[in-house]
Amino acid sequence: MKEEIQNTPTIFIPTTTMNNYCNDFIVKFKKTLPIFNLNIIRLKIAEKHNLLNLFSMKNSTLYKLKNISCLLTFLLLFVSILSAQEDARLWTSLDVEQDFGKTTVGMEGGLRFSDNFSMREENYANINADYKIISGLHACIGYRISADKEKNYYKYSHRFNLDISYKIDIKRFDLGVRSRIQSKYSQINSSETGQVPNIYNRNKILLSYNIKKNPISPFIAFEFYYKLNNPDKKYIDKLRYSAGIKYKVDKGINLKIYYMNEKEINKSQPKKLHIYSVSLSFNL
Repeated sequence: MKEEIQNTPTIFIPTTTMNNYCNDFIVKFKKTLPIFNLNIIRLKIAEKHNLLNLFSMKNSTLYKLKNISCLLTFLLLFVSILSAQEDARLWTSLDVEQDFGKTTVGMEGGLRFSDNFSMREENYANINADYKIISGLHACIGYRISADKEKNYYKYSHRFNLDISYKIDIKRFDLGVRSRIQSKYSQINSSETGQVPNIYNRNKILLSYNIKKNPISPFIAFEFYYKLNNPDKKYIDKLRYSAGIKYKVDKGINLKIYYMNEKEINKSQPKKLHIYSVSLSFNL
């Protein structure tokens, strides 16, 4: 198998053809990505990820993604068998980031499925800006618009958040904490309570381990939701426990896979969910 991979010929795409593809891409998406310098994006993608040799199987990003896709297929099949009697959910997302000095601007799109991955539950788009205050300390603001599945229609929600996070390195461990104030409006123009947001303080702690000379970093995390604008009292009503891995596919490309156990508390009919997440991120 190794000989077969090594002897596989490299296919070169003519420069003129690649330029035509890039120019077509820029024209189509220029209006939707005004915040990024698209010429820089085109050059950086070509330089970092070596598009002219994308189809060379030897040590290429495409070859790595092919192996990862096989692993994901096996994991999802295994998970679906284990959770056949539960309401297993699948979260998928794609994230693109661009650094501007101390500020990082990112855009994310995601699809979420419920009923053992069989029904689309939510789709969303998110934009955020992260600012590095000092080493390890960051502040972030973000906005998300989402369409959430109801009985036979989708309701639209708008979410705003302000984060403060801090991360420290302890030898090969990374310990991070994040506190978020989140305000979410649902059905603003079609509901009596649409003008009243749900306001939460979300606090999260994450511990990851950097394996020496290995692209995989395992991690565990815990998060709780503290409701702030309940008329009776403030209380915690949701807990999340997570475990997974972060895989460095290539420079600036990361794949994250994790399992999350989410359960509601202090509610009359609390839900308990099994969530499996796959996300791919690009730092341009």
